[in-house]
Amino acid sequence: MELPKSTERSSSTALLLITIIVVGIFLLSFTSVQGANERNRRALEERAASIAAAFDPSAILKLKGDATDSARTEYKELKSRLIALKQIHSDARNIYLAGQRDGEIFFYADSEQLGSSLYSAPGDTYPEATAALKNMFFSSPLPTAEGPINDHYGTWVSGLAPIFDPRSGRVLAVVGVDVDAVSFNQALLGVLDLPLGGGLMLLAIVGTYEWSRRRQQQLTRLKSELVSIASHELRSPLVGMRWAIEGLLKSVNNKAEEDKLRAIYNSVIHMQMGAEDILQFTALERGTQKLTKKECDVRALVQEIMDTQRLVALQKSVNLVLDDSWPDKVIVTCDADRMKRALHNITSNAIKYTRVNTAVVFHYEKVDGKHHVSIIDHGIGIPKTEQKRVFSGFYRASNAKATGEGGTGMGLYLTRAILAQHGGDVGFSSEEGKGTTMTLILP
Repeated sequence: MELPKSTERSSSTALLLITIIVVGIFLLSFTSVQGANERNRRALEERAASIAAAFDPSAILKLKGDATDSARTEYKELKSRLIALKQIHSDARNIYLAGQRDGEIFFYADSEQLGSSLYSAPGDTYPEATAALKNMFFSSPLPTAEGPINDHYGTWVSGLAPIFDPRSGRVLAVVGVDVDAVSFNQALLGVLDLPLGGGLMLLAIVGTYEWSRRRQQQLTRLKSELVSIASHELRSPLVGMRWAIEGLLKSVNNKAEEDKLRAIYNSVIHMQMGAEDILQFTALERGTQKLTKKECDVRALVQEIMDTQRLVALQKSVNLVLDDSWPDKVIVTCDADRMKRALHNITSNAIKYTRVNTAVVFHYEKVDGKHHVSIIDHGIGIPKTEQKRVFSGFYRASNAKATGEGGTGMGLYLTRAILAQHGGDVGFSSEEGKGTTMTLILP
């Protein structure tokens, strides 16, 4: 059995779904960036360590760490190697060898040409050296990455790795690989493409659905406003026509004339009910329809509806049956007029769309403390692809339109609204070509 969802529930569900998607995008983006940042830092550490492993400590031991090194063959070889390494590691802005003397960091050599803004001459000190770089010269240091850090050269993320003196085991020099912080962070942003793209696509789908749903509601309200004006104008003359025809029916003696008047009368009743449907729809949309609740016997209400619909049923050779599932009384607290309206809408549809020479059966069940009133027909049924729309205003199934029977498409919408006002619901099961069971569920 399919149960319709309320408008409020749909809005809440859409809002909850959007919130979940936004939070999901944030968490997935955060964890993706964190993971990528950790991987990129480890990669930078490994690069610094592999470069450090490529240098011969004995060549560094021959350097003095001052301006005189620039004339030494060992310095020139180290310098050439650093320049070549920078060409291989194209994202590195500077690769250098740093030493430590009396607690002060200085440069043995770097990858920059003379005249570069990043160039450091042999022996130049680095007063902005970080604690991480200074700590590399203490016992048992490990390769590390630090940053972003700012100095007069720029903003960097740096990979640091030690080179050990094979004789003493102390740290002889530190290899530094500086990567521009902006480039490093841009690489991290690339991992956001998937979570952001997927999340934005989901948001677009949910947003489009919600906009479409709200647009449909707005169009339905506009329709009801326009048609309700016409319905108000029709209401009074239709009532007058009905009374006049009822008076004529009481006095006519000719069978042929009576049949003509009866046909006109049925048409007027049909038009009047359509106008009432639209006016009730407008009242529900505006929230101006109030209920007058009292204890009612649902079985008696059903019997009353059967009595008023019996003539219409007989004209179609349809038998109305109150089966033996009913107790003597079914007492509920409800607005009797509204409940009769709901029962009338379902019964009218059942008679209208059932096959000739069949029965419309009224069945009762009590399930989980709730009253289930089912109205069962043996008619055209509802196409499976259209079942989700039967409770929307001004909608009629395609096979219902094809029968030529008139209708506003408001009956099921109003029935659901009336039941909802009573804290109940409407469900149905249907198979095209075999029939429909509509169930009114009351607390």
